[in-house]
Amino acid sequence: MFFVIGFTGHLCTKQVKFRTNVTLVFYSFPKGCYVGDQGLVAIGKCCRQLEILNLRFCEGLTDTGLVELALGCGKTLKWLGVASCAKITDVSLEAVGSHCSSLQTLSLDSEFVHNKGVLAVAKGCSHLKNLSLQCINVTDEALTAVGVFCLALESLALYSFQRFTDMSLCAIAGCSELAHLKVNGCHNIGTYGLESIGRSCMRLTELALLYCQKVGDQALSEVGKGCCGNLKRHHMRRCYEVGTRGIVAVGNNCKYLTDLSIRFCDRNASQDPFPLAAVCGNVWRNTEGQLSVLKYVVSAPPEVFTFAHCKRQLANVDAVNSHKFNLPSLPIRRLTIRSCLPVPAQNAKYSQELRAAVDAVERACRLCVDVKRTLFTSDGKILEKNDQTPVTIADFGVQALISLELGNLFPSIPLVAEEDSAFIRSANLVDSVVNVVTDKTSSRDKTLTQDDVLEAIDRGGTFGPKPATYWVLDPIDGTRGFVKGSEALYVVGLSLVVEGEIVLGVMGCPNWRGDKSNQPPSNTHKLEKDIFGSGIIMVAHVGCGTWSKGLPDLRNSNVQEPINWDRCLVDSYTLVHKGRYCISESQTWESIPLASLFGSTTDVDNVSDDEVLLLPACCGSLCKYLMVASGRASVFIQRARAERVVKVWDHAVGVICVQEAGGKVTDWNGDQLDLAADQAERKSLFPPGGILVSNSSLHEEILKIIAFKSSVIS
Repeated sequence: MFFVIGFTGHLCTKQVKFRTNVTLVFYSFPKGCYVGDQGLVAIGKCCRQLEILNLRFCEGLTDTGLVELALGCGKTLKWLGVASCAKITDVSLEAVGSHCSSLQTLSLDSEFVHNKGVLAVAKGCSHLKNLSLQCINVTDEALTAVGVFCLALESLALYSFQRFTDMSLCAIAGCSELAHLKVNGCHNIGTYGLESIGRSCMRLTELALLYCQKVGDQALSEVGKGCCGNLKRHHMRRCYEVGTRGIVAVGNNCKYLTDLSIRFCDRNASQDPFPLAAVCGNVWRNTEGQLSVLKYVVSAPPEVFTFAHCKRQLANVDAVNSHKFNLPSLPIRRLTIRSCLPVPAQNAKYSQELRAAVDAVERACRLCVDVKRTLFTSDGKILEKNDQTPVTIADFGVQALISLELGNLFPSIPLVAEEDSAFIRSANLVDSVVNVVTDKTSSRDKTLTQDDVLEAIDRGGTFGPKPATYWVLDPIDGTRGFVKGSEALYVVGLSLVVEGEIVLGVMGCPNWRGDKSNQPPSNTHKLEKDIFGSGIIMVAHVGCGTWSKGLPDLRNSNVQEPINWDRCLVDSYTLVHKGRYCISESQTWESIPLASLFGSTTDVDNVSDDEVLLLPACCGSLCKYLMVASGRASVFIQRARAERVVKVWDHAVGVICVQEAGGKVTDWNGDQLDLAADQAERKSLFPPGGILVSNSSLHEEILKIIAFKSSVIS
């Protein structure tokens, strides 16, 4: 029987006890735990088939423990991570080199390791494929040994090395299988080393050059001439010597480039304008070209791809160089369309319903902004539901407004929604709701009465076991965020279910910032700022994709602005630990099955190999769906709880937005959400385990981890 064991609390040496009949294949010590040599010796003696060992901040561990473990299970060990273990020195690595001949991955972060230890690993672990080093006392001598002995090396990451020079990369160039190279903060690496990589490493698919101040045009030109035929991801940050010639060289031959990020490489920006049109033109001229991520940060404004409706060709306007040219019809991940709706009416079966839904949600967002403006200065605007969730006049006003708008156009379609009028009747707040709705309704020829508003709030339906057609509304998802202030997200969510299938959805988030980049900012504070701001409308129609546009000026309904719809796609992360995760604010990472394999961090700049990036919590579920559908997050995972019923309005609109953006939404068994499980009211969902929302690439892998974790617990 095989076990994968992870810990979330503190662990001491006396707690590490195993029977000899347990086959342990993965062991990860929690950050900051006190594990001594006795614990590691016990693992080495009793767990002879250990394959993965991750040691982080284990202050009580010395060379004695790791040496004994290498002696005990070194033959099977394939993955070893050592981070900030102050008493681990070259002695331990020499034991690893002598006894761990099957080692394939080594992640080392230590200031107490020198050349001697890395040399021993290079000579003894010839099957090494992945190497990550952050060791300030290691020099070119160690990397030279890696290049000589570890010819199967596929991935190399070097962090903050002042002692590495071009000699290191020249040696690594002998590893012809190298596919991933990341050089971060190695200020003495420049043109000569990258020239060697470009000439020899023809399998290179990912190149990241961060804070490499000596890397210039000549280096990138050599990379472009050599390995760029297979390059898919190319990231540069603060490489100040890079200019036009180097970027064009990369663009000329990037047939498979899908991710290009050039940030703060702007020293020569004023004298040497960035050749964005040339780079993108070269990529798209290649039939395989499908640039999915383009990030360019300099003093000059970035390129904006804007396309008008046309039959065959799409015209690209170069905002930097004022150059216009035509692009062939190839896969483009960033697409902007100017129209009242993002899809032609003839292609959208429910175009009338979609148009009405967009208009209703926009009106609702205006109502929210107006009410919130007086929320903290007027009495009686913040209330409490029976379940102690804060709710506002806006919550009831939005439901009444949208119900009235849809009821006028589609009177036969009932509304399944969160609120009912009993509360505002008992609290004598009907007049307050009528006042906020009157100002936003499209019907100006009739004065709204209390009865009109109360009937609109309660405009439900009766259902049975047969598939049904109905609207689903969450008037304000994230009411806690609504009352927190301007920097807390909340969403108005509306969807249409036809014969049991969600066919369209509209989400409005009045304070979502309109940055369309689908890559995380450089720090958590900036990430929080980027997703709080100007507002967004996201729409999805079955078979027509997911689109978004910025909300018009919500403070002035008379301002007419151009309507630009941008295509939304989920992100392209394929490795579980590389994804960006959202969880419910009421749940902790330790309650999620993935916590047995990976820790979590909110620091986007310091995510270790055994951690995942956990994005700042947003109030409500729908904003997490919005983040996944827009490419801001990779995964939203929610555990179902016995004491709380999952409501359909917290998920329905998010489901179609994510699915039409290329993602998946299932329960933890991998099955579609059953909208008809609540036959009488269609208000509740009963997903086994919980709900998993992700880009399609990660979905099956995460389901396997959930299933495995469940089988171990059972």
